[in-house]
Amino acid sequence: MTFPRSSLDWEGLFTLVNASYGLGDLETARGLAQWYMDKPFHHENPDYFVETAKACFLAVLDRDEEALDMLEKTRRSPRFASVNWLEDSPCLLKYSSNPRYQAVVEHFDSRRARLRARLPETLAAFGVSL
Repeated sequence: MTFPRSSLDWEGLFTLVNASYGLGDLETARGLAQWYMDKPFHHENPDYFVETAKACFLAVLDRDEEALDMLEKTRRSPRFASVNWLEDSPCLLKYSSNPRYQAVVEHFDSRRARLRARLPETLAAFGVSL
């Protein structure tokens, strides 16, 4: 992959880095993470997908403060961070007791709870009943 062509390329890279890291193959995980960080195609995109991946790769490279800074940027996303990306990724699990990480998880949990609470009203507005 010289340039990501679709979200599947990103998901594949994210999965490979996480699998390598989770299995303890730090050389492969760090090599792939560094490959990504060296690429010129980075952009500012307020979306959980790009920023969670960057946070993961920075974490694999032991650039913890940068990783947490990037993770906090996911809060700008209009979409919800994937629970399995955010809470189950080996690269981010090392932050599970970190208050900054916990605040990001809580941010998305509380957003989901607010929408779930409004769901019956929203469905009724569109004539949908369960």
